[in-house]
Order: sequence, then C-alpha cells, then structure tokens
Amino acid sequence: MKKTFLLILIMNTSWANSDNFMSLFNKALTKDPLIQQEKLSLLEIKYQIKKAKAEYYPKIKAIIGKEKRIAPKERSIELQKTVSELRLDYNLYQFGADQKKIQALEQKIHYKKQLIKYAQDELKRKLEKAYLKAITHKKHLDLIKKELRYNQYMAKQVAKKEHQGLVGKSDAMEIQMRQATFDNTLLKINQDYQHALNQIRKLAFIPTHQKVKLDDDISHRQLKVSKKELLKASQLKNMNLSNLHSQILTSEHELNASFLKRMPTLKLKARYGNMKIDDTYTTNNTQEGLVGVYLEIPLFDAGKEKAQEDIKEIHHKKIQLKLKKAEHNLEIDIIYNYEKLQNAHKLYELAQINLANAQRYFKKVLAEYQRGIKSSLDLVSARDRLYQFELNLIKYNEDYQSLKIKLEQLSGLTF
Repeated sequence: MKKTFLLILIMNTSWANSDNFMSLFNKALTKDPLIQQEKLSLLEIKYQIKKAKAEYYPKIKAIIGKEKRIAPKERSIELQKTVSELRLDYNLYQFGADQKKIQALEQKIHYKKQLIKYAQDELKRKLEKAYLKAITHKKHLDLIKKELRYNQYMAKQVAKKEHQGLVGKSDAMEIQMRQATFDNTLLKINQDYQHALNQIRKLAFIPTHQKVKLDDDISHRQLKVSKKELLKASQLKNMNLSNLHSQILTSEHELNASFLKRMPTLKLKARYGNMKIDDTYTTNNTQEGLVGVYLEIPLFDAGKEKAQEDIKEIHHKKIQLKLKKAEHNLEIDIIYNYEKLQNAHKLYELAQINLANAQRYFKKVLAEYQRGIKSSLDLVSARDRLYQFELNLIKYNEDYQSLKIKLEQLSGLTF
C-alpha cells in the first residue's frame, strides 16, 4: 500500500504542463501588481508635472452676480449692481521657483523609470531563485527514485545470497531500513518541491490547480567577472545607490524651490466688465477695466518659509549620510559574496572529483561483493557515499547559482 502511494505521488509530480523559465517570467511580468503600481505612480508624477507647468500660464475666471451695498449716506457709490467681470491673473516671474519644482518632479520620473526596471529585474531574480530551488528538489527526487530502484536490485542480490546461506537476515534488514529511509526522504523532498512550485505559481500568477513541469536545467557555468568590475558596476547600477542619488538630486531641487519661494514675485493682473462695487469709480453702469503689474515682496511670515527651507536642508543631509553608509556596506557585501562564489565553485569542482571517485569505488565494492569479498554492509555503505556525492553536486550547484543571483542584485549586472 505504501509503495503504491509513493508511486502515485511520483507520477503526480511528473505529469504536468511544460514551462520553461522565460515563459513563466513573461506571465509574471504582465501580472505583477508591484510593477503595475509603479507604472501608476509614474503616471501620477506626470500629472503633477502637468499641474506645476500650469503655473506658467495665466489664470482667467469670470465673476457673475448681484451686489447690494449698505451705505445710504454715500450718494456717489452705487448701492446695487449686477456684476459681470472677467479677471486675469498671471505670474510673470518667480525667480525659477516653479522650474525647480518641475525639475524635482522630473527627477522623480527618472527614478520611477529606474524603479520599474529594477522591479522587473527583481521579479526575474525572485523567479530564478524559486525556479532554481524547484529544479534542485526535482533533481533530488530523481536521485532518490534512482536509489529506490537500485535498492530493489540490492534486495534481490541479498535475498539470493541469503537463500544460498552466504549472508544472514541482518543483511536483508539493512536493505529494508535503507528503503524506509529513502521512502521518508522522498515524502519530505516532494513536499519541499511542491512548496517551490507554489512559490513559482505565486510569482507567475499560475492557478493552484494548474500543474507545472520545469523544462529547463540550470547548468554550472563559472562566472567570468572580476571583483573590481562588480564594484565599479555597483556604483552606477545598484538600485539602492541609484535611489539615494536620485533622492539627493530631488532634495536639491526641492531645497532650491523652497528658498525661491521667499523671493519676490512679479504678477500681471487685469480685470474688465461691470466691476465689483469695491472697485467701482463711478455710479454709472458702464464697462470698466483695470490692469497692472505688481511686484509682491514677502516681508514677514514669522519665519514659516525659512523653517520649511531648514527642514528640507536637514532632509538633504540625512540622505547624503544614508548614501555614504550604503556605499560602504555595498562594497563589503560584494567582496564577501564574490569570495563565497569562488569557494562555491571550488566545492562544485571537488564534488565532481569526489563523485567520479565514488563511482569507481562503488563499482569495485560491487565486484568484490559479487565475489564474496565484501559484505552487504560494505555495499550499502559504498552506495550511500555515491548517493551523498551526487547530492552534494546538486546542492553546490544550487549554492553557486544563488550567489550569482545575489551578485546580480548587488552589482546591477546581468550574467
């Protein structure tokens, strides 16, 4: 019954639709909410720029209504009047305050575009990690299934020798315990494999009921890049640094805009029509006009605008300090992970050598077992070593590929 259940479990993990990495990534790219959200944020900033640019244009409005003044002793002033007035208000010159505000918003657009690209790259890396994890578990499952098949072969060999009286029952029990160990491991790894597939489903927005069969293998390929190249690239392409640089430029524009708000403003104002009573010069119901150019000079606001400028300056300095720390930490992280990558490659190469030795060793033990020189325990031990070295090769490749993805994230390069 247990073997039947394991067989069904294995078949369920194998029968699925074939999905290579790029097809999954393209699905994820079109449906990821974070990317869609950043695109909406980009559109929002574009509308903010459009709003800021409107300050360059005159504002025109119409006023229509009826007024009555309570001033019976003032015979020279109309007491009741129908108002129909056209007004124009135009900021001729503001010492670049609006332009600095627009520049700050344009810098935000530049950053948002970078952020969208980064979100796409980060989504790809997350999917790569999930894909790599699933591939690793799949290879482990295949390895266990191979060992289960070979365990059946060893069980037959031991049973044959036991029938001949060459070995005792403990040898058969050894094979049975090995079978039980692999049965348990199969269940655990299959659970991990399904979890990895679910991570892929989450990222690629694949329904739970849809099967996923991984179509690609991630082969080991040594990364041909130097530590110096990684560090140099990170200064230009690391998203965290780019974000902080963009924030500094935005902060500079906002700081300048805050300072320019305290500068004088040159305005053009014009009015025409049946003007409001306050501005009427005669009692005649005639069309009148008023036009003027005014220089508005801020004299006193109790330090409100200066305090706002000081706040912007403090914010600017805080970002500069963040950048300094981020650059320091990034250098350490790149060097550390680069050295780990080199060690992972060495471990992989050693695992290849160990695996080749284990294969030769197992063949010799098997031959000696068949001649009666080695015991069943020797055969099982040699086979377990072979299995462990095969598993090491899979694990070290996963470690190496994970570190490559990490260095991609830190440096901003694509390998």
